[in-house]
Amino acid sequence: MFLTRYNRLNRNGLDAPFALMDEVRREFDRLLADGPFPANVSAGSPRGVIDETETGYVLRMEVPGLTADGLEIRVEDGVLRLAGERKEEAPKGFEARRTERVRFRFDRRLKLPEGVDVERIEAALKHGVLTVTVPKSDKAAPRTIAVKAS
Repeated sequence: MFLTRYNRLNRNGLDAPFALMDEVRREFDRLLADGPFPANVSAGSPRGVIDETETGYVLRMEVPGLTADGLEIRVEDGVLRLAGERKEEAPKGFEARRTERVRFRFDRRLKLPEGVDVERIEAALKHGVLTVTVPKSDKAAPRTIAVKAS
C-alpha cells in the first residue's frame, strides 16, 4: 500500500485550474496583507485596486450591476467598511425562466493607514466602478520647509 500526500493543486477534474487560481489569489492576499490597507478578501468580494498619491489614496472596486442604493460605506474605529448587495429579480409582470446572474452580496473591511482624514472621505459610482477617495490629513502630507538666511 502506498500513501500519497494530498496536493489540492494536483487534482483531477475540471476544477483543477480553478484550484490553482484560488491558491495564487490566496498567496497574493497573504503577501499584500501588511500593506497600507490590509484586508481579508473572501472569494465573493469584488476585486479592487488601491493607488497612493501625494494627497491620499484612491480605491477603485468593480461592482457591476450595483446601484448607489445597494452600497453602504462606513468608517468606524479606523476601519473602512464597504458592503453591497445586488438582488436579481424578474421585472414586474415577468417570470424568470433562466437566471445566470445570481444575487451578489459582499462585506469588505479595510484597515485605514495612519494619517488619513476620515471626515473628507468621498465615494462615487460610475459605470459599475466604485471609487473611494481617502485623503491624507494635512499633518501627514509632505511639505517643503523654506530655509531662512540670517
